[in-house]
Amino acid sequence: FPPLKRSSLLLKTSEHLKVYFWERRPNFLNSDQISKMLKSSKYKVDLRVKRASDLAITEVIRGEKESLVSWSSNNNSEHLKNLEECDLFVSPREYEGIGIATLEALALGVPAISIRRPTINEYITHGKNGILFENVGDEINLDDFDIETLKQNALSMSQELQARWSDTSKTLILELIDRAKQSLAHANNKIEWDQRHTEMLRLFCTCNDDTIDQYAKYLESLT
Repeated sequence: FPPLKRSSLLLKTSEHLKVYFWERRPNFLNSDQISKMLKSSKYKVDLRVKRASDLAITEVIRGEKESLVSWSSNNNSEHLKNLEECDLFVSPREYEGIGIATLEALALGVPAISIRRPTINEYITHGKNGILFENVGDEINLDDFDIETLKQNALSMSQELQARWSDTSKTLILELIDRAKQSLAHANNKIEWDQRHTEMLRLFCTCNDDTIDQYAKYLESLT
């Protein structure tokens, strides 16, 4: 988790709920769809859209409502400043490798709204530190959630995992990566290298004690 900090005052929720959406894959999820999915009788939902797509798409159907604010800058400092001022973050892609943008949001105490797909569904517990939906188009009633509790949980989970990473995991992971490099260097051909690399990534996809032990045993079996 990125070591970001947020003012505790910004964890408070007003009647205007600011929702941050980075429109990275508009062919999967766009601002018009999000504005229709988010429902609330308790809050006025203000959708803040960063229009900086991963793809070279020139024509995207978007709804332009009075409550929708958009920009297209890819400046990271501006991104984090705008993100910090929001109450919720919509994960922009169907599948993620790591999902840094979502991790940054959680580290700032901004709960994530995401489709229930890897890897974001491994970070988010529905109703605890974020909101998961099954399919694009599903209605999300924000009145069903305690937004301030989601914020506090997102922030505390991020801080806890940052501490765990700093205390133990970083050293272990660096050791395992070094051993993995040595193992891959001894592969006899490209096919064997690809097989070892694929297995290495599969076993190393999460950072917990069981995975680390399993990964270490696998590396030992290769030497």
